[in-house]
Amino acid sequence: MDFRQIPKDDAPLHTAFCIYQSSDQTMTICTDKMLIKAKSKQKDVSWKNLSLSIKYADLIENTPFELWIPEEMENITKIVSPFVTELKINQLQAMRDTSFEKKHQEVSSKFSRSTISASEEEIKDSVSVTNETSESKYEFPFQDCHHVDLSVLRTLVHLNSLTIEILPPKLSCNYHTRYFNFSYLDMQNLARGISELKNLQIFKLRRSRMDSVKLSTILDGLQWISVEYLEFYFCQLNDDCGESLYEYLVSTKSLKHLDLSGNYFKQEVIEYLSKGLQASSSHLEYLCLSNNPFNDESLYVLTKTLESYEYLKVLKLSGIQCSEVGTSGIVKLVKNNSHLVELYIIAVQMNGTGLIDALKKNHTIQQIYCQGCGLTLDEEFKIEVLLKRNQYIKANPYIGDVTKTEEEINAFIMRTKNPIFIKTLKEKKDRTQCSQNRSLKFVDANISKSFIEEEE
Repeated sequence: MDFRQIPKDDAPLHTAFCIYQSSDQTMTICTDKMLIKAKSKQKDVSWKNLSLSIKYADLIENTPFELWIPEEMENITKIVSPFVTELKINQLQAMRDTSFEKKHQEVSSKFSRSTISASEEEIKDSVSVTNETSESKYEFPFQDCHHVDLSVLRTLVHLNSLTIEILPPKLSCNYHTRYFNFSYLDMQNLARGISELKNLQIFKLRRSRMDSVKLSTILDGLQWISVEYLEFYFCQLNDDCGESLYEYLVSTKSLKHLDLSGNYFKQEVIEYLSKGLQASSSHLEYLCLSNNPFNDESLYVLTKTLESYEYLKVLKLSGIQCSEVGTSGIVKLVKNNSHLVELYIIAVQMNGTGLIDALKKNHTIQQIYCQGCGLTLDEEFKIEVLLKRNQYIKANPYIGDVTKTEEEINAFIMRTKNPIFIKTLKEKKDRTQCSQNRSLKFVDANISKSFIEEEE
């Protein structure tokens, strides 16, 4: 049996999982080469747990909607629960065309029996009928585009990291727009599944068609657990999601990493986000808002809030759509925030002179990524020099500190990790120890005793 293949339609689901009872063959099911290569560089990697996680994700991704039996999937999930700590789902199976046939017939008969006069526009909004090869096909709205039930994830009690992309498999000629949509019921099932994962710290929902209702559903599920890393990457979220984000930021106490890049956030979301950061009891250290269509006012509100926010270490604003007037807030942020360590402003038009002047007064920021910001080579060189200054100050904290004594400074210097210096000290120590322990009978008679004592 080839365990890298999904069982046929007439086979029970548990046959695809019989490999997990044998720990000797678990390496044969590791098909994600990039993940394995990344894990190979880490220490203390449990390859058995990794292989089980990959195979379990493969089972979820490739099980057809019509063959998804919640009871069997829950039993399988309980089997792998002690081993799965990290799960990455890249695709989900949607309802097939045959599953829509019955509903299509019901909708057609409903409209044929209807005696109520409806406008053409109303009918078009509810049902879109296309004629292809003399056959009509029902175009379902996203509310009816259901996928497999992910509430079974609630039994993965040891799960620490969950990444989901609600994308279809390779469609080739069988392309259909409904494969890229998912329903509110899908989000409710997912929220029900993650709400009981008490050990979950990382949650990523990427490249999925979200809206404010779906976001609110997911955040309601996350309120029951202590998530530290939250990501909604390129999820097509609009400017009406601000209230949901605000309520979550106010309620959570554990969030440290927030990634909202690649959406359609404008002024309303930024205002709610700024208020949420001020009222939140969590210490947010990482904030990514890259590739959002900001305006000058929204950027000013955000940077004004972050000037006095003492917990933020990394801020990413690359690709935002603002003029130099709006980016003046970034200059003030660099000047006034003494806790920021890294700043990403790639492809954002900046005032080089103002940024350099602000950086001269900031001795803590370590990196500024400003490629494509319209800066001259001379300005980029000056920024690089100032960043090298900050890095040197961090590596040598005694500089400028008048409270440090000479003994403390010498002790700090002796902690250096320079391999040449360490080798020299070791050779000197070995030579001194050898001179102290050697016997005089092995010493040449021409060497005076006074020379030996002086060397010792």
